[in-house]
Amino acid sequence: MAAALNQRNAALRRKVAPIIDRLTLIRAGLPRDDPSVTDLESRITQLEEVAVGGDPTAQLSRPATSSSSAEGAPSSLIVLLALVAGVVLASVAAFFTELLGPRTIRAEEELKEVHAGPVLAQIPKARSRWPGRRRASPLAAQPAVLASFRSLELQLRMQKGEHHTILFTSPSAGDGRTTCVIDFAMELASAEQRVILIDLDLHQPSLAHKLGIVGETDLRLALAQGAALSDALVPMPDLPMVSVVPGHPAAAAPTLEQVGLRLPDLIAEARSRADFVLIDTSPLGEVGDALRFIHSVDDIVLVARLNHTRVAGVEVVRDLLLRAGEPATGYILVGEDRASLNELRRPVLAEAPQPPGEAATASPPEAVSKTRAAAKTTSITDLVAAGLLAPDAELVASSQGQQHVAHIRGKKIELNGTRYRSLSAAAASITGRRTDGWTFWHTRVADKNVPLAKLREELRT
Repeated sequence: MAAALNQRNAALRRKVAPIIDRLTLIRAGLPRDDPSVTDLESRITQLEEVAVGGDPTAQLSRPATSSSSAEGAPSSLIVLLALVAGVVLASVAAFFTELLGPRTIRAEEELKEVHAGPVLAQIPKARSRWPGRRRASPLAAQPAVLASFRSLELQLRMQKGEHHTILFTSPSAGDGRTTCVIDFAMELASAEQRVILIDLDLHQPSLAHKLGIVGETDLRLALAQGAALSDALVPMPDLPMVSVVPGHPAAAAPTLEQVGLRLPDLIAEARSRADFVLIDTSPLGEVGDALRFIHSVDDIVLVARLNHTRVAGVEVVRDLLLRAGEPATGYILVGEDRASLNELRRPVLAEAPQPPGEAATASPPEAVSKTRAAAKTTSITDLVAAGLLAPDAELVASSQGQQHVAHIRGKKIELNGTRYRSLSAAAASITGRRTDGWTFWHTRVADKNVPLAKLREELRT
C-alpha cells in the first residue's frame, strides 16, 4: 500500500512542477499593484505544498499486518445461522400459503360442519417404509383398509332397501375415489361376493389402468346398438369374483347422454351377473357428470381426503345433491390417523353388550394363545361330527346393541345371505375389525347361549 502511495505522489509532483513554473512566470510579468497577484501567489504556494508533501487527500494511516489465523465467525456458526434462516423463511412461506390458498378439510368435524352426514368408513394413513411409494399391486391393500371397507359393507346391509349398486364420486380429483372402489371390491370378493366395476369417468378414466388391464375392450362396446354389458366386461385374472368395464379417455369417448340413456339397462344386466355393482365417476365437485347417473343407483358414496379435499368442493357437492333431491349415503374419509381410529373403537368395545348368561371377562395372554392353538386343530365340522352342533345349527351374536343370526352350511357360515369361510370372517363382517369367531358366536344349549369356544373345549377334553 505504501509503495502505491509513493508512486502516486511522484506522478503528482511531475504534473505539478510545470504548472508552478508557468504561474511563476505569469506573476513576474504582472505589476505589483495588480489585484490578481495575491490570488496567484496563494495558488503557487498550495501547489508547492503538494510538490513537497504529496497528495493531501491520501495518506497512510498505519501499516497493514498479515493475519496468522482466520478471523470472524466460525464456519459452523455461519452454516447453523443459514439453516435457521431457511427454516424461518420456509415456515413463513407455508403460513402465508395456507392463509392465502384454498381451505382444505383437515378433520372429520370440519367435514361435518360443511356437509352434514355420516362417515361410513375411515381409511387410515398408509404406513410405508418409503413415504410416497406406491403399493406394488392394486390388490395389495392393508388389512386395516379392508377392515374399514368391511364396516362400510355392514352399514349398507343394515339400512333398509337395496344397496347393491353404489356410485362413488368425490369433491375433487386426487381424493382417492378410484382406489376406494378397488379396495371395496377386494373386500366384497374376499367374502365371496361377485362384483362388477364400471368406469364412468368420461374425462380421466383410470380404473383399468390402476388394475393393470390393457386391451381394446372398453365402455363403448356396451353402448353400441344391440350390444350387451358382457361385450365390454373384462375379468380380473387374479380376482375371479371381480369383472371390470374399462372407460375410454380419447376424444371419441361415449357422450354423457349416451351413457345416461343406457345406464339403467347396463345396471340391470350387471345385477343379474353380480351381487354388487360399483361405479367410478368423475369428481362431482369439479365435473357435474355424476348428476346424470345418481338416479339409477342405490347409494351415493362420497370420498374425501384429509388435507387435500377443498372446502369449496364439498360445498359444491352438497348444493348439487340438494338441488337434485338425492342425498348422499355418506362419506369415506381417507387419511385418518390410525391412533384416532383406535380411540374411536375403544368406546365401542367397552360398551358392547355381552351375550345373555355370559359375564364380561378379559382374556389373559395365555388364554389367547391357547385359543389360537385350539383353533388350528378344531373346526366347526368337528363339532358337528361330534354331535355338539346340528348340521344346520343356528348361531347368535350380539354387537353394539344388535342381535345377529347365522347358520352353519357345511364348512361355511351363512350370514345375511352371504357365506363366509370361517367363524371369524363372519364375525369381522359385523364388527369391522379382526374378531375371534369362537368367542363371538354362541349357540343355544339347554335354553342358554353358550359360546362355541366352550363347545370346542369340551371336544378337546
